[in-house]
Amino acid sequence: MAQTTWHAVQPYVRTRLGRDDMAPIQPCQSAEGARRLAERLVESGSAIGAVALTRVVDLEEGEYADPEVLASFGRVPCEDVDLPF
Repeated sequence: MAQTTWHAVQPYVRTRLGRDDMAPIQPCQSAEGARRLAERLVESGSAIGAVALTRVVDLEEGEYADPEVLASFGRVPCEDVDLPF
């Protein structure tokens, strides 16, 4: 098995209609980079919330482990929301 680990940030934004919604997911090079980006997006006001994620994948087998939340900042939905990562 050729496993690799993906790291990413899922930002959340307020839409023009006043709803909270997912913004495009942003890939990161490392777990620490994902944590820093998530925090920076919220602190700068670019997002109302952000979740830093990591996920182990095996592209050869097509197997994807469940995403693991590394850190959460600001306003994010419940943990049971399906993440697109």
